[in-house]
Amino acid sequence: MRMQTRRTKLVTAIITAIAAVALCVVPTAQAAQSGGAVYRDTWTAKPSGLLADPYALAVAPDGLVYVADSANHRIQVFTQNGDFVRAWGSQGSGPGQFQSPRGITTDPDGYVYVSDTGNGRIEKFSPQGQFIWQWGTLGTGANQLQNPAGLDVATVQVGGTPQLVLYIADSSNSRISRLIVGRGANPTRVPLGVFGAAGAGDGQLNLPFDVKVSPDGTRAYVADALNNRIQVFSSTGTFQNKWTGFFLPNKISIDSSSGSIYVTNTGARTVRKLSSSGTLITEWGTQGTGEGEFEAPRGIAVDSTGRVFVTDAGNNRVERFSSTGTYQAQWGGGNSEEGQFSKPSDVALDSAGNIYVLDTNNARVQKFDAAGHWLLAWGSPGTGNGEFKGPLSIAVTSTNEVYVADTANNRIQVFSSTGNYLRKWGSFGTGNGQFNLPTGVAVSKAAGSEIYVADSNNSRVQVFSQAGAYQRKWGSPGSGTGQFQAAYDLSVQNDGSVYVLDSIGCRVEKFTSAGVYTTQWGTCGTGSAQLSGAFGISADPAANGSVFVSQNFRVQRFSSSGGIQNTWGSSGSGQTQFSDARGLVVDTGANRAYVADAGNNRVTVFGAFFASFYGVIGGTALQGPAGADVSASGRTYVADTINNRIAVFDPEGNFITAWGIYGTDPGQLKSPSDVAVDPVDDEVLVTDMGNNRVQKFSPSGAFVGQFSSVDGFASPRGLDVGDDGSVYVTDTGNQRVAKFSNAGFSQGEIGLGPALQDGGFGEPYGVAVSPNNEIYVVDRSRNRVQRFSSSGVFQAKFGSTGAGNGQFSGPRDLAIDASGNVYVADTDNDRVQKLAADGSFLTKWGSGGAAAGQFGMAAGITTGPNGRIGVADSENANYQLFEWLPSRVQHSSSMTDYGGNQLEVPDPTETTVNGGF
Repeated sequence: MRMQTRRTKLVTAIITAIAAVALCVVPTAQAAQSGGAVYRDTWTAKPSGLLADPYALAVAPDGLVYVADSANHRIQVFTQNGDFVRAWGSQGSGPGQFQSPRGITTDPDGYVYVSDTGNGRIEKFSPQGQFIWQWGTLGTGANQLQNPAGLDVATVQVGGTPQLVLYIADSSNSRISRLIVGRGANPTRVPLGVFGAAGAGDGQLNLPFDVKVSPDGTRAYVADALNNRIQVFSSTGTFQNKWTGFFLPNKISIDSSSGSIYVTNTGARTVRKLSSSGTLITEWGTQGTGEGEFEAPRGIAVDSTGRVFVTDAGNNRVERFSSTGTYQAQWGGGNSEEGQFSKPSDVALDSAGNIYVLDTNNARVQKFDAAGHWLLAWGSPGTGNGEFKGPLSIAVTSTNEVYVADTANNRIQVFSSTGNYLRKWGSFGTGNGQFNLPTGVAVSKAAGSEIYVADSNNSRVQVFSQAGAYQRKWGSPGSGTGQFQAAYDLSVQNDGSVYVLDSIGCRVEKFTSAGVYTTQWGTCGTGSAQLSGAFGISADPAANGSVFVSQNFRVQRFSSSGGIQNTWGSSGSGQTQFSDARGLVVDTGANRAYVADAGNNRVTVFGAFFASFYGVIGGTALQGPAGADVSASGRTYVADTINNRIAVFDPEGNFITAWGIYGTDPGQLKSPSDVAVDPVDDEVLVTDMGNNRVQKFSPSGAFVGQFSSVDGFASPRGLDVGDDGSVYVTDTGNQRVAKFSNAGFSQGEIGLGPALQDGGFGEPYGVAVSPNNEIYVVDRSRNRVQRFSSSGVFQAKFGSTGAGNGQFSGPRDLAIDASGNVYVADTDNDRVQKLAADGSFLTKWGSGGAAAGQFGMAAGITTGPNGRIGVADSENANYQLFEWLPSRVQHSSSMTDYGGNQLEVPDPTETTVNGGF
């Protein structure tokens, strides 16, 4: 049974890959003392309304559509026209958090039940997203769940009494669980047992993905995915009937008015409509990205008018149809822009250090330079040359040819380093040169550069020449030496040693290049040196070099004989965390390890030997935000420095859009460091630091123009715009502030004197214009702020080196509110200080850390309407919002987000000094 469970998990992973082909935190309680700066919110850039691997959906009694946005670990709510309403949830295991939710349903009162698949539990919420209760733990025992998927709640007879019963498709346990639940916020949870068992006989199940109960509460319909059928049971689990002819049926919905049953026939990329007796009425859909087409239809729901909603996980969208299958509308969209990923599964390097990422759900390869800057992409869904279907592995030869394991097409495709299709080989089968789900490809760097393929479902390794000529093979099904339960990935060293990762067997086996077994290590589990959930392997090319294995939420490093050397990573979305770590590649010469983090839709870069964090490629989160500004309409523009773009948020922190890619052309950006909104025309100015220029954009991101000083900028960082449209830029490398007209014409300079004298600068970083057009400049290396008239005449200075009130350590930016108060990002002291216009100290807040209200590197600061102060924290990769509440209100030491999760909040009695202002 244990082996069966592990195989089911692997098959699930492969099916998911093949078929697939930001929470806005809203406080519910606030705290303040007179003059206190209260933490309000933290913003990242997960766009509301966009979807990543949407797995299920439900239509509530009020007509709203609830979507399990699986890869974003959240629930999103829409109108039936696709208008975003709200969202809740984040990645984690706490109350109201999720790990890849894959089932959702609502009860007659509109309460929401979610299958928190990765955490092995069910969570219940109010219609607004308030957490109520959870039930279940991860496992195979009583009251435990393993990969719970679809679910339904219905009124059925229990002992002659009508009860509200929740049915759960406990997929990897091959059974259906039942649970009595209470109405509304009632905490009732009474287990009723399970029905079903692993197998292919009547009443037996093999990966049940969904369960739905008939409107009269007498029958339960189960999508028995790997048995390719729908089974019908009584409400208590007695087998009644089965309907065959499906291909990986995934989700079920029942039209309560007509009794018609809709099924997403995922493997065939269609939707089937059947009568209540199982007779086929109609079927629609075909593979593709156009209107009414599917890549991976999964969730399905029918509203009270008979309209049908389908989540297409492969296209990251929801499509709406009439009851007869006529396409009507769609919404969503995922991470498909240049440099973004949807379930990246593997990564490879060429001889120049360029990075190739296999972007599985987008059916493409993306190429980046060694610094992570996007270069090009190729591929699309399909079966033609250069098209992909569930690709899972990539490798590059010493001559920079790119080999892709096109898994669901059962072939290997070869490309040039610029994406030109060269050749292919392979077809479905068990013969030499044929494949049954090739999941890994590796290249020998030795003479001849042979190509090794992990032929997963054939439980073997096959070896080919670069031209695709079959050479040899080894392996057979089993758990003995030299056998495989599922050869998922492999890696080759220069001496010809081949390391094969047997994901189901939870072990690594080592062979010679001829396939002679040498040794093995690993057992099932999540402890040190154990390998449950491992899907990626990369060996140091040097003989007897280290072997690295990516496993769920961590990477383990072994010696060539299997001795554990070190481990890093944990579950989450932070810098050194993972969510479904898949393929990896190690460049030990450069001390870099690149990990494809499928759950977080990014590639994370580490030091190979000491696990030092170096950065992220892809992803939708902010990276190194350095400056920000707020428009008159309340929009916030953030200089997302490492991503070389500007991220835009609405007044409550909902991500709206982003623009900019790495480059030197007009409209492209290279390490943008600050943003300012022109009050005259609402256009957005950006200090494009790496390109030594300032660029101007429309509010929607269209390029308008660019300018520089007569003799050129040297690392311009901060900027601000006065009410008259004058633009001030801190030209850091030239130790000055440059002034321009609104049209970009030079109007002089500030700070031409010696750095140590009044009016001179050592390292000018931030600049701000006061309401009466005085100019304030942060001089980072001198730990002071200087004030000038609008014509550049020195007026005053304040600040000195230290950690006391009014002292600074490495300040990077400043902002001024409508009353003329000055806010300084006192960066190296991990705090913000508030001072009067003359520099006298008023108050301060913040400390070092990553919690709400703490700072890792406060790099940018801005003021906005309603007394809010925004801080861009480069190290913690977020934008935090604070609010001044001058009147005393009831104190609360915490607040909650939509999911009911407690958020740490700075105590205003600690962050307010001398009674505030």
